[in-house]
Amino acid sequence: MKKSKTNAIVAIIISYYPKLHLLEQLLRVLKDQVDRIIVVDNTPSPSFKVSSALKKNRGNFHYQALGDNLGIAVAQNVGIRKAMADGCSHVLLLDQDSTIPTDMVVKLLEAESLLLKAEMRVAAVGPAFMHEKTRVVEKVIRYAFFRIKWISVDTFSNQPVESDFIISSGSLIRTSVLNEVGLMREDLFIDRVDTEWGLRARYQKLKSYVVPTVIMTHRVGETSVKFLNKWLYFHNVARHYYIIRNSVYLLRLKTMGWTWRCENLFNEIPRNCVKYFLFSDHKWVTFKLLLRALVDGFRGKLGRID
Repeated sequence: MKKSKTNAIVAIIISYYPKLHLLEQLLRVLKDQVDRIIVVDNTPSPSFKVSSALKKNRGNFHYQALGDNLGIAVAQNVGIRKAMADGCSHVLLLDQDSTIPTDMVVKLLEAESLLLKAEMRVAAVGPAFMHEKTRVVEKVIRYAFFRIKWISVDTFSNQPVESDFIISSGSLIRTSVLNEVGLMREDLFIDRVDTEWGLRARYQKLKSYVVPTVIMTHRVGETSVKFLNKWLYFHNVARHYYIIRNSVYLLRLKTMGWTWRCENLFNEIPRNCVKYFLFSDHKWVTFKLLLRALVDGFRGKLGRID
């Protein structure tokens, strides 16, 4: 895919202690779909193996080692600013372990073009994503007061599905939209970064869409448990801290919308706290971090945890 510079698409891959075989697999599938790939490495002590993987796969690559874990939002913004400085039209955000189809970018562009022709104000388009372990295609999220509307994705339909936000990995965003909405909030560090950006865009009357005919396989969490016929996904306890802290903090922002704030205040935050505690193998450590997350979120203490 070679276009003029002003119509170029730049993929931005965020890496953190990447598994090289997964990263190389992503590079092979991606390199012919976009004009340039920027890998931003959050690994504190980056390995030369990552840069050598780029050379091995030969393409228009740029490798940026941050030298420390500065958080996903910082890493995304580093890549976005580089891409925007080069004058590209779109950025494609990706995690290092996402598995994408060979025609993903073309189909996302087609869906975006149709939506724009229909005079929709598009924030981002992205694939439906399938959980790596469970093989379940995630439903689309729409918030209502005190509850979530879960909308099933018909993978045989060509009709994009509107979502209040989409996950960052696989998101195709026009740089003109980024100029209008702004970049990612770096003080959130990790978790709820894509939620905040998507709802901020929605507050400005721009909408995000899932394209059902494009399925990306993505890993969610480190472990999963089936409970009452529903899959629950868990990260490590530090990630649970960020999820709760950032959710509590974001309750104060009008850009998040009343429906998201009501549902999170009365349902999601309490439910996640109970879930993380009950299924934890280290309940005292979990309890202390969750309590700290609630306090820090209320006080507005953001950034990386000490």
